[in-house]
Amino acid sequence: MAVGPGYMLDKPRPPAAWKVFLDLRVLPVLIDMAGGVEGAVELVSAQGRTRPARAIGVALGIGYALGWLTMARRGRSREVYR
Repeated sequence: MAVGPGYMLDKPRPPAAWKVFLDLRVLPVLIDMAGGVEGAVELVSAQGRTRPARAIGVALGIGYALGWLTMARRGRSREVYR
């Protein structure tokens, strides 16, 4: 494989603006949020003297139940106004 005369002079294209935005703005915020959730789960599991998986399961169950109840309420209110 031969190296051409412009090998060191060729520069790659810079990344797209949306990729720079995601890499520098959105991704760090998501990582910080994930770390905060992890810390909260550890705190709850330590205070409740239970495994972290059980704390996550309870939180997901409560979130699912609340979502289901709010969706059920919205569904009934739409039928009344039709």
